[in-house]
Amino acid sequence: MDRYKLLITGGNPLRGETCVYGGKNTSVAVLPAILLCDEPCTVENLPDIEDVHVMREMFELLGAKVDYDPTGRRMTVDPRPVTGFHVPYQYTQRMRASYYLWGALLGRCGQCEVGYPGGCAIGNRPFEQHVKGLRRHDLRQRHAGGCGYLF
Repeated sequence: MDRYKLLITGGNPLRGETCVYGGKNTSVAVLPAILLCDEPCTVENLPDIEDVHVMREMFELLGAKVDYDPTGRRMTVDPRPVTGFHVPYQYTQRMRASYYLWGALLGRCGQCEVGYPGGCAIGNRPFEQHVKGLRRHDLRQRHAGGCGYLF
């Protein structure tokens, strides 16, 4: 067990400040929930990452009014104008967590057509628990043209 030791030497106290920004996984889970609201919502402390930018694009595609300030790490979304429920693969291929839109769009529109999740290829990251949850609600699904259709 000794070979797994980590020995730290130094003798100097640590000083300084740092900012801790919101995490990617939390952000991509919280943002789609805005679609279930009936008034504008603001999420603060967002990381300035590609997944957040893609989510903004998908919101706008669906009809939401979005004010995104990456420097201020804040996004305000008004979901009231949302009428769309189709998000093509050209958007979803850019992020793994696009499946969070399934439940949000089903709750808002009663159906969804969302391209299969993409993202980086760092290994198997199943989203089967989401599928199981949706099946428990007797949702029908079909697959065509790179999209999963749930209704």
